[in-house]
Amino acid sequence: PTTDNRSVTLATTAHDLPQPNGTGLGQVMYVEMHWSGGAQTWVPVQFTDWLPYNPQPHTWQLHPAPGMRYLQAWVADLALNVSAAPAKTLINYVPATDALLAGEMRIFRLYAEAGQCLNVTVTPAVGDPDIYVWPPGYAAGQLAWYSILGAGEPDMVEIPVAVTGQYQVEVEGVTPTEYAMSVTIAASCARTALAATAPLAKTPRATPLVSTASEPAGALALPEQTAPGSMIYLPAIAR
Repeated sequence: PTTDNRSVTLATTAHDLPQPNGTGLGQVMYVEMHWSGGAQTWVPVQFTDWLPYNPQPHTWQLHPAPGMRYLQAWVADLALNVSAAPAKTLINYVPATDALLAGEMRIFRLYAEAGQCLNVTVTPAVGDPDIYVWPPGYAAGQLAWYSILGAGEPDMVEIPVAVTGQYQVEVEGVTPTEYAMSVTIAASCARTALAATAPLAKTPRATPLVSTASEPAGALALPEQTAPGSMIYLPAIAR
C-alpha cells in the first residue's frame, strides 16, 4: 500500500467461464488513476498496451507525482471480450523528500485496523507544511485530526485507531516547503492522542480536499484507443 520506490511489480488473477463457453484469458492492461484538483475528478495519467495475461507478473513505473493513486487492471479473453469493470488497488507513493508550493496538497490513504496506532510526522527542511487526517467515511462534525504548527516546526499526528479503514492524510503547503514524511502503524499508542489545538495564527480546515469515499469510476478509465488487437471497419456516412 505504501512505497518510496516508483518501480513496482503487478500481478493479476482473473477467472473466465469454464469451457466450452469460456475461451481462456489472453491479455491484461493497467491504468494509473490520479485525482485531478483542477478537473475535480479522477483521471488516467498513464496506461500500458495490452500485455500477455501470461506470463506474469508485470513491472510498472509509477507516475513521479507523490501521493495516492489507484491502479486498475483490465482483462480480455481470447475472444477479445473485455472485463465489464476493472480490478483496482490503492498505492501511496511516499518519496524520501517532497516539495510543495503554497496552497499545494499531497493526499494519501493509509489502511489501519481498530486498536492500532497511526502516526504521521512531517519534518520540514524549509517552509511550512501542515497535516490533516480524516477518518473513513468522514462526515461534517466528525472527529478529525490536524497539526498546523508554524514554519520550520515538525508536525505530528498520532491516532489511536477506533474504526478499521482508510485514513486520508493531507499534507498542505502553507508556504513553499521541502519536507520529509514518515508513517508508522504500531500495535498500540503509548499515550492517548487528542485533536491538535490550532495556533491563533491559523484556522484549521473543516473538510477534506477530496471526499474520503471518492474512488475512480471503473467505466471511465479504459482509453478507447486501447481496444484489444482487432479492427472493426465502419462505413463513412455523408449527409
